[in-house]
Amino acid sequence: MKSPICVTNICVTNRKHTASFSIVGLMLAIAPLWLMLATANVSAHAQTYNLLYSFGSQPGDPTDPRYSGIIAQGRDGYLYSTANDNWTDGLGTAFKMSPSGALTVLHRFSGPDGLSPVGGLTLGTDGNFYGTTTAGGTYSLGTIFRMTPAGTVTTLYSFKGQADGLDPEAPPIQVFDGSFYGTTADASSTSGFGSVYRITSSGQFTVLHTFSGTDGANPYAPLVQGLDTGLYGTTRFGGSHGGGTIFRVTTLGEYQVLFNFDGTDGSNPIAPLVRAADGNLYGVTQQGGSENGGAVFRITPAGSLTVLHNVNGNDEGLNQVRGLMQATDGNFYGTNDIGAASGWGVLFRMTPAGTFSVLHDFDLGSGASPQVTLLQHTNGVFYGTTAVGGGPDQGTFYSFNVGLGRFVRFLPEIGYVGNTIQILGQGFTGTSAVSFNGISAAFTVVVSDTYLTAIVPPGATQGTITVKIPTGTVSSNRPFVDQSADIFLRIIPTPTTVAQGDLLTYAFPVWNLGPYDADYEVLMTQVPAGTTFDYIRISGTPGLGTCTTPPYQGTGQIVCHENASMAPNTTWTVRLTVKVTAPSGTLITENAAVTEDPPDPNLANNTATVSTTVQ
Repeated sequence: MKSPICVTNICVTNRKHTASFSIVGLMLAIAPLWLMLATANVSAHAQTYNLLYSFGSQPGDPTDPRYSGIIAQGRDGYLYSTANDNWTDGLGTAFKMSPSGALTVLHRFSGPDGLSPVGGLTLGTDGNFYGTTTAGGTYSLGTIFRMTPAGTVTTLYSFKGQADGLDPEAPPIQVFDGSFYGTTADASSTSGFGSVYRITSSGQFTVLHTFSGTDGANPYAPLVQGLDTGLYGTTRFGGSHGGGTIFRVTTLGEYQVLFNFDGTDGSNPIAPLVRAADGNLYGVTQQGGSENGGAVFRITPAGSLTVLHNVNGNDEGLNQVRGLMQATDGNFYGTNDIGAASGWGVLFRMTPAGTFSVLHDFDLGSGASPQVTLLQHTNGVFYGTTAVGGGPDQGTFYSFNVGLGRFVRFLPEIGYVGNTIQILGQGFTGTSAVSFNGISAAFTVVVSDTYLTAIVPPGATQGTITVKIPTGTVSSNRPFVDQSADIFLRIIPTPTTVAQGDLLTYAFPVWNLGPYDADYEVLMTQVPAGTTFDYIRISGTPGLGTCTTPPYQGTGQIVCHENASMAPNTTWTVRLTVKVTAPSGTLITENAAVTEDPPDPNLANNTATVSTTVQ
């Protein structure tokens, strides 16, 4: 019989031959970022559960894989993740598993390199894996790390528990700009409610947002990138009603609460969102809803939420601590980690319209209490872990097959013409063609069977990636997206001739040259030397914007944010007026730069400079 364990709010109540997780204390399992396209009818196929491995069967095994435990498919086709090791030494282990169930231990954490890696792993475009530990590191408050496929771990950042937060429960995700974005769940010196951060692959760390409670609190979930390139997430607590929130944040730190849970529509969402094929976001709440067993919902990027199903807490299970996965048949699959017939949780399917079906009841012998979001491997089969059960009762690794076929997955999520796109799958030996929405692309098979790269061809905007292999053609599980917008900045001074004591106005017109909308533009400039600040105004797109400026007659930096999307061929203009203080003969030089989200693929026209001589 195991001893009671509570780590980072996850409590295991131990009984003879059993273990169950407390509803209040559980944390979510992360939803993967993959969009799926409907290709098959699940009901036409048999559904097969297979116990592939019982953790703890061999000395040194990982044990107790729990929330969030993200499973990542590597370039080699293996499945990579981490475990907490509560049933053994509690230090934590990173491992890989073959699709047939062969385990390889990659790294054992020791403290200085982190402890308790509950989050799982994210595959980066460099072929390495990125994750977090909730404890350990320089300050014993958690780390962000990079791990090679061979298991070499490098600590990129140690949390200090200050404005950066602490206790990162989920791995960071990599987005279109190449950086990684994640959340911390717990206290910081400035708020006590967690944070959103950015970190580069070299370890440069930036806090993007610190939660205040009213805008959300304690984000246990990882972020997910939307089709608009915004980053979406959930907080377990906080918001208008204290029941948690759904939020959007950009890579520039622009933050917006999209929805506040009040209990009737669910509460306490600790599971992440998943971006679906229709461009909307789907998720679950741990509690609330009409049955108080949690709710399954859909939310649009604009914040309109619809409850699709209220979990009954009986045969459907309860305690939804992991996210949904949209498979290649278009349906959503997930698990509830306790309850139902056996008391050990269920694996379920839900249609996009909300029809809910239990497919499997977990049991202690073959795996119990599944807390980790399912992964659909490119072989079509689902994979997951359980926190307890199996031979030694220390957790399991399992597969679930509903008869879906092979497909290909690609990264990064969003790219531009000329970018290199990485494609994962199998059977690539002898590949004869790769296309983006029907347009042929140059490609290279890097690993003979499981990994290739292709160059985005001119004319490819949005559509399916297909790979022609000797046995047929396989398609991507989501559409490729090119959301690029070329923004162009100029500086126009008025008047062109000034004297000491005159007012000088700089117009900064920002044009969107297309082909897509430009979002969250930021203009950065300053009061030029030899002048003082007078006033500023904005015109152009409907969103207009806001600026931070020096005080009247002061000097310093000016940052202006555009608060709406710019359609192609529209203009957003900031006008800065300054008073000339420099004497005759002085050269006054003004510089400015503009950025957007997603980043501009053509940076050559994103900066401007103009000089004016005082007469």
